[in-house]
Amino acid sequence: MNKLIDALAEQMATSLLNDSGEACDAPAERGPAGTPYASKLQIAILDRGWVFVGECSYDGPFLHIKGARCVRKWGTTKGLGQLASEGPLPETVLDSCPDLCAGSGSVVALIACNESSWK
Repeated sequence: MNKLIDALAEQMATSLLNDSGEACDAPAERGPAGTPYASKLQIAILDRGWVFVGECSYDGPFLHIKGARCVRKWGTTKGLGQLASEGPLPETVLDSCPDLCAGSGSVVALIACNESSWK
């Protein structure tokens, strides 16, 4: 069983690829392809419909979201892009949650937020 766990851990550690298709370790303030984030504050769309907002960073095969808030209700008329650029609107519902960690395979998309709209 330990060999299986070790093999899976090694596979996960090399699952991030750079633009050339080579395995890489992504620095904390860069995406999995090594590209710097436009903003630390990101809306993270995860599989199974989960949407979080917070300061995103990668550590190996994991996305860490510091200061995470779950977006329960967008409250927008123009989708998540509007929420990212304009910040929370009167109809937006954000639920506080602890910092979280998600496997990079569960990340569908990251949307850079206009940080000044989220203060």
